[in-house]
Amino acid sequence: MANGDQMIPDFPSKWIATDQIDGVLEYIKAIDWSQRWLIALMVVHVLLFLVIILNRNRTNLLVAVFALLLISVYFSEKLNALAAENWKFFASEQYFDSPGLFISVVFSTPMLFNCLIIIVIWLWDSSKMMSVVTKHRRKRYQRAQQAAQRDRKSESDSVKEEKKDK
Repeated sequence: MANGDQMIPDFPSKWIATDQIDGVLEYIKAIDWSQRWLIALMVVHVLLFLVIILNRNRTNLLVAVFALLLISVYFSEKLNALAAENWKFFASEQYFDSPGLFISVVFSTPMLFNCLIIIVIWLWDSSKMMSVVTKHRRKRYQRAQQAAQRDRKSESDSVKEEKKDK
């Protein structure tokens, strides 16, 4: 090492230096998406999305899925620590950093997106229910008004008949 040169290890060409990553998109591009466990994780996210969409009218199931997703996100920090210790068993590279950026990007964000979809479904259903309730209230009010008019008319008719009889 002459003139203060530092020894720089040779990294595979697919690796990107951390100073080249300027944002989330660059970070996502740096991930090797061909690994089986990452493909399986993405398939799980897509299947969860399909379960949510296909069962959008089954509120109890959506509540269970919503709770499961939020619990999974809550424990993602512990999952990240466990995966950081055992990454050699299922991954070719150590992705699991201590701040948890990787697990947030590939695990928690899609889970939270699915939670958001569930919330949108619930809000949509609530707005539909509100319009149905409002419609029924209007009909009930109109029926009550019509009944009151009939009562007034029949009362006035009976008063007229009493006057004729006298």
